[in-house]
Amino acid sequence: GWSTALGCDDNMSQNITVDCIPYLTSKWGVEGLNQFSVTSAAHDLSVLVQSYQADQPGRIAVLGLSYGTFLLDRFLQIYPTLVQSAIMDGVWN
Repeated sequence: GWSTALGCDDNMSQNITVDCIPYLTSKWGVEGLNQFSVTSAAHDLSVLVQSYQADQPGRIAVLGLSYGTFLLDRFLQIYPTLVQSAIMDGVWN
C-alpha cells in the first residue's frame, strides 16, 4: 500500500465533489487506487513483521488501538500465524 493521504485536488481538499473520482483516477490510476486499502496495509504490516523477525527472532505481539483494530483484524485474517499474540483495544466497527 501507499502511505499518503488522498485529496480531491492538488491542495489535498477533503471536500468530495463529482470531480474527485476523475481527479484521483488521473493522479493514481485504477490500479494505484486499489493499493489504498486495509488489505494492502495488512500486507505491508506482514513485511514489517517478517523483516523484524529476521533480525530479532522470537515472539512478536501486535497492538491495534481504535481504528488500528480494523487493520489488525484484517492482518490476522490473512496471516493468522505470523505473530504470537495480538491485542485490540477500542474495536472500530
